[in-house]
Amino acid sequence: MFDRDPSFNEAFRTHLLKSRVRPDMSGAYDHWEMGSVESYWGAWRSQVVAMLIHGQKDETWWAFAANMANHVLNRTPRQSNKGWISPVEWFTNESPNLSHLRVPFSPTYVLQDGVGSLDRKALPGSFVGYPPFTRLGVWRHYMAETSRVQVSR
Repeated sequence: MFDRDPSFNEAFRTHLLKSRVRPDMSGAYDHWEMGSVESYWGAWRSQVVAMLIHGQKDETWWAFAANMANHVLNRTPRQSNKGWISPVEWFTNESPNLSHLRVPFSPTYVLQDGVGSLDRKALPGSFVGYPPFTRLGVWRHYMAETSRVQVSR
């Protein structure tokens, strides 16, 4: 089974037929023929799985890993963009600042507002990503004690 890549041209298919190999071509609009989407999907899926394995999390955490993978991949240079630039740079004409990136699902301690003088000032959590449309240095944390996501700087 071949996709409709130009390298599988008529001369190649003729050679296969002479060798008694029947070349079967996939459909014209099948998802696996969309090279750039297929490439991105493979990279994205691999990053999501790697983040879950590294963070020792099960599949219930996949949405957090998926959002973090999108964040990183959108800031990663691509061969498909002229000049090997990232999608963010392509849209903004500015190189992305990567200093705010953190290790997925790493342990965190988040300062709590309105605590008494003898109460704990920070609660433990897990780093779960970056809130959309915020400045650098803002992070999302899953707080196990409260079963909520908290944003901090």
